[in-house]
Amino acid sequence: MNHKNKEESILKSVFAWMAIGLTLTSVISYLVYSTSSLLALLLTDTGITGFGYLIMFSPIVFVLLMSFGFKHLSYFSMVILYILY
Repeated sequence: MNHKNKEESILKSVFAWMAIGLTLTSVISYLVYSTSSLLALLLTDTGITGFGYLIMFSPIVFVLLMSFGFKHLSYFSMVILYILY
């Protein structure tokens, strides 16, 4: 495999993971918005719930875990963290 084919393969893989992540995020966002019981877990009449804050700020934790654990975590662990993210 030459250098150009390897780059194309890596780019295709990266964009495939990004597309999967974006699709999953879109589906979950739509389900939460359209299901009042799920939306009530995040929002009340007075504002955002504690669980809502947890959901809102948890991506920062996942990004930090993936950034600092990149060299120490296995490929499988990184995939799981990305999917959870």
